[in-house]
Amino acid sequence: MTATAAMIAEISPFTVDDETRFTKATFTRLSAVARAMLDAEDPGLVAALYDHAHALLICHLYDAGKEGKGAIKSESIGFYTYSKDAGATSYLLEYQSLIALGTGSANGKLEEQERTDHEMRDMQLDQGLIPRYSEDEEGLE
Repeated sequence: MTATAAMIAEISPFTVDDETRFTKATFTRLSAVARAMLDAEDPGLVAALYDHAHALLICHLYDAGKEGKGAIKSESIGFYTYSKDAGATSYLLEYQSLIALGTGSANGKLEEQERTDHEMRDMQLDQGLIPRYSEDEEGLE
């Protein structure tokens, strides 16, 4: 299970070759770092998701490391503007969603989840009588 240089070209505008800044040596170094990071938080992803997450993390490390681009907090694409944490790239955000999917925090296992506001003692329903209004009599019954 490992990402390949071809996968990088499939999911990003980066190409891995010795004629660009993203050389094979850079790919090998970032791949090892990304694998160590992924192995540290791998929730048990299947092989295809593991490889995709590995490739996303390589792209993030490369993109965040070049020209200080990782410190961008907001970007605009035409009329669309979005914000992100400093150092976060779109590759990291997709990687984090894959990890969350594998940990079960986003996979719909509602029976294992509990709302944080499940105990709101100050918001209990009032057990008083409900007033009824009648058309025949004025006021309350």
